[in-house]
Amino acid sequence: MENQHSNYMSPPDGLILAGGQSVRMGKDKALLTIAGATLVEHQIKNMLPRVQHLYIAANHMTDALRSRMPHFGEDKKLIWLEDHLDGAHGPLSGVTAALTKMQFSTARYLWVSSCDAYGVDKGVLPLLQKALLENDADIACLTVDGREQPLQALLDCHLGSDLKPWLEAGNRSVFRWYHRHKMVTVSLNDTHKGCYNINTPADYQSLLQTQTHCSDS
Repeated sequence: MENQHSNYMSPPDGLILAGGQSVRMGKDKALLTIAGATLVEHQIKNMLPRVQHLYIAANHMTDALRSRMPHFGEDKKLIWLEDHLDGAHGPLSGVTAALTKMQFSTARYLWVSSCDAYGVDKGVLPLLQKALLENDADIACLTVDGREQPLQALLDCHLGSDLKPWLEAGNRSVFRWYHRHKMVTVSLNDTHKGCYNINTPADYQSLLQTQTHCSDS
């Protein structure tokens, strides 16, 4: 079968998911700070230079985040999304909002990252791109320590035509939707393992201690 993807991938659009309910954390993760900046700010600084447009799906957190980051207000690449499903379908609500917005973009792919994945560096995107192209896949998803990280992924934008009706039918599982399509997983190698998932207060305190030790060394 002829590969539907070219052997060169132009810059994708990006999506930061920052509107989750943060139940295990007990507070909004998007506003947690590391080294004086919110988790969302760290993600913006990492992703913005590598994408054509960067969407932020923050739901109820939009106003609070925008007020914290006035220095990003004039960047035309940064787009705050309206979630027409009101977050009712979890992270995929933000994904479908971004894929819908991509109708006005020349990008073919969407790089998805949750705000609570701290330390996802510039080397991750090329790994996802390479895996997607070499496997002629629709979705490339990151794995860390053998566990799939569905909110660290690269998606073909044509999937938007399938996602919206699937959500409207009452579905919401990220994994179930991914497995409707051709998906490949990408394992982080040792050079990219400074990635932390921050889900609980203990995770956050552990990361803060790690940062303190790094700055003291």
